[in-house]
Amino acid sequence: MTKTKTTSKASFTRISRRIERTMTERFTLMNSQLSYKLKLKTPVLGFAAFMFLLLISVGLFFLLSLGGTSSALAATEGEGATGAAELATMEVIMYKIFRSPAGYAALVGGGFDEELELPLTFEIAVPAGVEILWFGEISGGPRDEDRTFPEPFNVRTEGDFDIYTAVSYEHVIQLEYILAEDPFEALGGGNHLYRLSYTPLQDAQIMRLAVYLPTGSNVADPAFQLLGHAPQTNEPLYGITFTNVTAGETYAVTLEYGPPAAIARQGAGNFWGGILFTAGIIAVALIAVVLVLVLAKNRKAQEEVASDGAWQAHPYIIDDDSSVDYDDDEDEYVDEEDRA
Repeated sequence: MTKTKTTSKASFTRISRRIERTMTERFTLMNSQLSYKLKLKTPVLGFAAFMFLLLISVGLFFLLSLGGTSSALAATEGEGATGAAELATMEVIMYKIFRSPAGYAALVGGGFDEELELPLTFEIAVPAGVEILWFGEISGGPRDEDRTFPEPFNVRTEGDFDIYTAVSYEHVIQLEYILAEDPFEALGGGNHLYRLSYTPLQDAQIMRLAVYLPTGSNVADPAFQLLGHAPQTNEPLYGITFTNVTAGETYAVTLEYGPPAAIARQGAGNFWGGILFTAGIIAVALIAVVLVLVLAKNRKAQEEVASDGAWQAHPYIIDDDSSVDYDDDEDEYVDEEDRA
């Protein structure tokens, strides 16, 4: 069951402004770098540490198996309660792309009618299998006051999407995740582009798809408007607005822009520099192969010459337990023992 309500124009305007003002990236650079470092250190655990963790895991498995029945019943009861709850739908959906140390990330979320009674239960969909960076509610005050939803998250997979269910005590929520595919592409002539797409789980009055661009970028497409700036870097946020969006329909757009002159020159230099670097590597590899072949051929020739010389220097040595010499005066073979 879905909870829907007709929103007044004044309330809708407040929701839109609050979303644009408060929905910023909660997954900070510090947390991202820490997570990335931990991921790098994980594969280099020593054998002893691995065995220690394995023993702990086995112990936990047996402990959990003892209470498995009661846990399963509790989980079933929780899922039943969640499924029976009335779901609230977002009036405004915001989707935007930003950079993170782990790669390109997306922020998706939005606002509910401010007249809806709190707490409210909602669902939100993201591509299946993506890594979640942050999932919580937006208080509108300091970032430290924004509550994250408890883990493990309540999530189910349907087709190509993971659907998250949570209970919010605020009217604005957001979810951040790592994009599975790179949305950025450098075009010829110095221009760049971003590909943006999102599939809403429910109908909404407004949905905005946006991306942060380098300061000084030029956007010629009038469909994309300046929505704001990043609070840390002051980078402009350009987006496109869709009205009366339909649940289950994928909205996809391409934003082409001209970056600042310095970035465009740097990109062109990197392009040609990459080609020259690749050509240099190929040339060095070919030279190395030729040198190896020449050296191998010379060595083989030297070995053949040395082998011929050794044979001529010792023409009458036979590989046997006894050696035989040839006596030129008597024109016959003489055994060394007889000669003695």
